[in-house]
Amino acid sequence: MCTRGDCTPTIDQTVQNAEGLIEETATRVPNAQIVLMGYPRTVSTTECKAANPTEPNASADHVRDKRKVMAEASKQAGKTVAFADAVPAFQGHAVCDGDFHDGDPDDRLPCVSEPGENVCLSLASFHPKDRGTTAYAQDMNQALAVAVAMSTC
Repeated sequence: MCTRGDCTPTIDQTVQNAEGLIEETATRVPNAQIVLMGYPRTVSTTECKAANPTEPNASADHVRDKRKVMAEASKQAGKTVAFADAVPAFQGHAVCDGDFHDGDPDDRLPCVSEPGENVCLSLASFHPKDRGTTAYAQDMNQALAVAVAMSTC
């Protein structure tokens, strides 16, 4: 897992890349409905020995904030771009909250240890299963429906 200092330039570059994709999409498909998604906070802010929430959650917030600004700027430029914030749908469902990650067959390996601790989880534990991806898709569909309704006004 990277630190904010490591990840922020990469996140910022992906935002710039997305700006180019939005422009190209809007040019090629003028009636396109585009939804930029925020990224959920992946680690519980309650006590969690499996991972420190500070870095991944700060990165998720940074992605959300950048994409939200980009969506607004794109709308101001006349493009049909919506933003969907995944954070509310995932509240209470992060690593150490559990239910969007239940059923992960790899949730015990490899071990991520701290001195005096023996907490094991896989990187797959940070990615939602069916319930989590369904929640993410519902956020996107809701934002898309609002964008479509706004474009017909």
